[in-house]
Amino acid sequence: MKRIVLIAGLALMLLAACEPAHQTARRASAVSARPTPTASSTNKPTWTARPPYLTQRTHIRLLASGGAGLELIDIDTGTMRILVRPSDANGDVWGMYKVAGGVIAKGSDDMTGDGAPRHNVWYIPNGATPQARLLGPATAVVDEPAGGIWLVDMPNNSGGFGSGTVTLVDTQGELVRRGTAHCCQSFEASLGNGRFVTEKQEGHQGPPNYGYQGLTVYDVFSKRTIRRLTPPGTDAEFLRMEGRAAVWKPYECKDPCLEHVTDTTNGRDHTRRWNDWLMSPDGAHRAKTSGPDEARSLLVDGTALSNGATDEYATVEWAPDSSWLIFERPDREHLGLWRVGSPAAVTARRTFSIFYGDWTVFDQR
Repeated sequence: MKRIVLIAGLALMLLAACEPAHQTARRASAVSARPTPTASSTNKPTWTARPPYLTQRTHIRLLASGGAGLELIDIDTGTMRILVRPSDANGDVWGMYKVAGGVIAKGSDDMTGDGAPRHNVWYIPNGATPQARLLGPATAVVDEPAGGIWLVDMPNNSGGFGSGTVTLVDTQGELVRRGTAHCCQSFEASLGNGRFVTEKQEGHQGPPNYGYQGLTVYDVFSKRTIRRLTPPGTDAEFLRMEGRAAVWKPYECKDPCLEHVTDTTNGRDHTRRWNDWLMSPDGAHRAKTSGPDEARSLLVDGTALSNGATDEYATVEWAPDSSWLIFERPDREHLGLWRVGSPAAVTARRTFSIFYGDWTVFDQR
């Protein structure tokens, strides 16, 4: 059975055009696909915080979707400030990704439902004491590289089957322009001037098989599909943008997997080996997780890190200066950190509230 596409967040967007910028191991356009964590979860991986513990200063702050709301957390001191509290309009978890000058956080619910919840979108600008700015409600969000944020609003949209509006706002939430989103597609990346790369539902559109999804270039102002980017019958997974090219791979891709690089202006395509490594911002190191789902290890430059235990759903990010690799421990309550050049990873002593949705490195001061 084909998967049901869940349109949620940033997309996460995570929105996937921003992925190289924030160096996260998951697609930033979407709220994490991890199971809904609860304090009484019976399937939570067992892991006990143990030394070596973090003793060096990292100067890193995180934005995290925690139990108290959208939190700004200082890793070194453990201090936390709540930027947005849960509510019916905000939901109770947040998906987030970086854009020019700050971070976008989209509210969501418990990540277990179908479809696309309509919740508030917030912009958190860079700065010593940032305040969250409300941009408006949406079912999904896409960054506009030329400036502003697109709020995708497709109410009553389940698994990509729906229609609605796509609204460009500035970082103060002021309306710039509005277009139309036709069924049945999810918006992945902006190409500028109202054109987007979308994942479009095709083939049979109902249970038990939900067909497949192809990539297209869609114009929200003329309300038409400009170009197909994938051959008919291809079930494609959008990965990211590289300039004007959309990078994607077949959803059920066998190793060795080839990714496609397709020019969105003319449809020309070439393939290369899929690169699922997470590169450090300076390009000097690469990381990925490997191993059984609940006992994964971090590999850096092909070598497993000592004390680098993580799990299937872990977020992994590099510090902005490429000096630290930050990741979640299997209990989802502690952070692991690895200093470039160190013999082993360490554990932050602070116990974080369970990561209910997502987190990202906010800055390194």
